[in-house]
Amino acid sequence: MILFYVVNQLFLNLFDASVYQQNRYQKDRYMEFFTSKKLGYAILTALAYASYRFLCAPLAESLELISTLVLTYLISKLNQNVKEQYPLKFTKRMIRLFALSFLLHLMIMLALNFFPKLIEILIHSLLFGFHSYAFLGLIQLSLPLETYFRKRIVQKAKTRLEQMDCLKIGITGSYGKTSVKNLIHEVLSHQYSCCSTPLSYNNEMGISRTILENLQKHHEVFLCEMGADHLHEIEDLAKMIQPSIGIVTTVGPQHLSTFKTIENILHEKMQLIQSLPQDGIGLINADNTFIREYPIDPLCRIVSVGIHHQADIMASDIRCNAKGSTFHVTAFGEEMDCSISLLGEHNILNCLFAIGIALILKMDPLMIQNALTLCKPIAHRLELKPFYDGVCIDNAYNSNPDSAEKALQVLAMMPNRHLLITPGFLDLGVHHDYYCHEFARQMIGICDIVILVGPCVSIHESLLAHGFDENALYQVDTMHNALQLASVLMEKDDVVLIENDIPQSLSRSAG
Repeated sequence: MILFYVVNQLFLNLFDASVYQQNRYQKDRYMEFFTSKKLGYAILTALAYASYRFLCAPLAESLELISTLVLTYLISKLNQNVKEQYPLKFTKRMIRLFALSFLLHLMIMLALNFFPKLIEILIHSLLFGFHSYAFLGLIQLSLPLETYFRKRIVQKAKTRLEQMDCLKIGITGSYGKTSVKNLIHEVLSHQYSCCSTPLSYNNEMGISRTILENLQKHHEVFLCEMGADHLHEIEDLAKMIQPSIGIVTTVGPQHLSTFKTIENILHEKMQLIQSLPQDGIGLINADNTFIREYPIDPLCRIVSVGIHHQADIMASDIRCNAKGSTFHVTAFGEEMDCSISLLGEHNILNCLFAIGIALILKMDPLMIQNALTLCKPIAHRLELKPFYDGVCIDNAYNSNPDSAEKALQVLAMMPNRHLLITPGFLDLGVHHDYYCHEFARQMIGICDIVILVGPCVSIHESLLAHGFDENALYQVDTMHNALQLASVLMEKDDVVLIENDIPQSLSRSAG
C-alpha cells in the first residue's frame, strides 16, 4: 500500500517535471506556472481526494487501490496534452530528481503509519492536490546537489578544452546564434575539421556536454553558441571557453522578463567582445542599432558586417524570392557573388558572418561560394515544407518580435493567400503588450487568415482595432487544433506561416 502511494505521487510529478524541463530547469520560471487558477485547481483536487478517501475508508484495501488508480488516471488526463506535445526527457538530472522524490515520499508514507487515520488522509490529500507545489520544494532541496554536479562537470569540461589545440569561436546574440553557428560550420567544414555545440546547446551544461562528448583531438575549430537569459551568464561562459574570435549576431527584445531592459541585454551580449584577447577578433552586426551605438572598448580587432549600414563586410545587389536569395559581397578587398536557398534578408546577414570567418581563416572565395549554395535551413527556423495542398513556412522555434517581423516579410514574398498560426510571445515582461500590438499591426496587409493559439488577448484586440476581418480571425486551444483548422481553411497553393510554438503549460502568458 505504501509503495503504491509513492508511485502514485511520482506519476503525478511527471507533469511537473515536464513543465520544469520546458523552462530549462529554472526555478523562477517554473514558479510562474503557479497562477491563482492553479491554486484553485490544487485546492479542489485536494478536497475531492480527501472526500474520496473518506468514502473509500469502509472499502477493502484492494478496492481503495483500484479507485485511487482511476482517480490518478483522470487527473493525469487533464495534463496529457502537455506531456504528449513536450514529452519529458529522462536526463541524468531528472533521474536524480525522481530518485530524491521517491526517497522523500517513501519516508513520508512510512511516517504516516504512526499517525491517526484522519491525519494520514489529510497529508495524502495535500500531497495529491498540491503535487506541483511539493515538486517546487523538491527542486529547492535538489539545488545543492545539482550545483555540485554542475561545477564538477564544468570544471572537467574546462580542463579538457584547455588540452585541445583548436580555434575557439564564441557566438552570442538575442537571436540568430544557431543559424550563424550552423552556417559557419557548413562553410568551414569544407577545409577544416569542426565541432559545434549541437542544436541550441548554449548554456553552461550544454556546452560542457559538447566538450566532453563530442570535441576530439582532430578538431581544428570549436564553434560555441552562448546563450543567456540572466546577467553575467555570457561573462561566465567567456571565462570558461576563452574564445579568440567572438560574434554578436544581434540584440533585441528577448528575455525581458529577466533582463528587464534592452540595455542590460546589450551589455550582457557585448561582454563576449570585451573578453577577447588582444590578438582576438570580434565580429559585430552594424545593422543593429543597439550594437552599432554601443561604446566598445575592446583590446582586439573589430570587424563589422552589414547590409544597410557601412561595414567591413557588406552585401549589396540583393534579390530575395520564395526560393532563396542572391547577393554581392565586398569583404577585405575581396568581391564575390553568392547564392543561397535560405529565406529572408536576415539570412544574408547571417551568411556575412560565415563569409567573414572563412576569409579570416584564409579560405578560397570560390570554395566559400560553393559551400553557401549547399547550406540548408535549420529545422523550425523559416523551414519551407509541403503542407496539404500548399506549403508551410515553419518558424516554430523563433519566438521574438524581430524574428516574427522578418518571418512576415518572407510570407509577404510568397504567392497566393497567406495564413498565420501563432501563440504570440513569451518572456517580454512589461513590454509584452507593446510588442504584441506591433506584431498585430505588421500582420495587416500580409495575412489573409490568422489563427491564434491560446488566449492571445493583446494580439486579438489589436487586429480587430486595425480593421482585420473578424471572420478571418480564429482562436484555438492547441497547436494541434490550429494545424487541423488550417488544413480545412486553406486552398490550393496557399502558404501557412507557423510563428512560434509555445508549450501549453506556458501559453497562459502569451499574446
